[in-house]
Amino acid sequence: MKRARHKPRPNWQSTVESQGLVYGTPARDARGRDRPYWDESVHYEFEMDEILALEADVELLHSMCLSAVEQVVLMERYAEFGLPEWSWQPIAESWRRCDPHVYGRFDLRYDGRRPAVLLEYNADTPTTLLEAAILQWYWLKDCFPGDDQWNSLHEQLVDRWKQLRDLLPSDELHLSWSGV
Repeated sequence: MKRARHKPRPNWQSTVESQGLVYGTPARDARGRDRPYWDESVHYEFEMDEILALEADVELLHSMCLSAVEQVVLMERYAEFGLPEWSWQPIAESWRRCDPHVYGRFDLRYDGRRPAVLLEYNADTPTTLLEAAILQWYWLKDCFPGDDQWNSLHEQLVDRWKQLRDLLPSDELHLSWSGV
């Protein structure tokens, strides 16, 4: 894995905002300056063996996360995870019905020498679609048009919705997002 620096695109802030990234500057750096959510000054380049190792790590992490959810439901440990009491029954019912998941995105710590370490798992979170698919893809095409990325999110989402089509109660699908 190689960490590479790259000059951000001209007017990159307005470019990513026009692509839907409107949650601005959510944090500050160590000096108190605004730290933008999206950063075009650095990117990572991987070798194919690293990609294959990461894919194996992700499959294992996903199965471990599902096992953890199962334990939370079976042992009724919702309060330990800060889940409000009104959500406990719907969570348990959803788990028992085996409601399908659509996708997930892992935030990993990876140094290229050891297996990836899970920092955060965003499952079925619409905001991650924007950064993980749209923004990355257009940045890549603008800056490195001949390159490819380790991300088949769009294709996989199309396939997943096809798999789930017959499991849904109707042809209508509603997604929601809340900042609460």
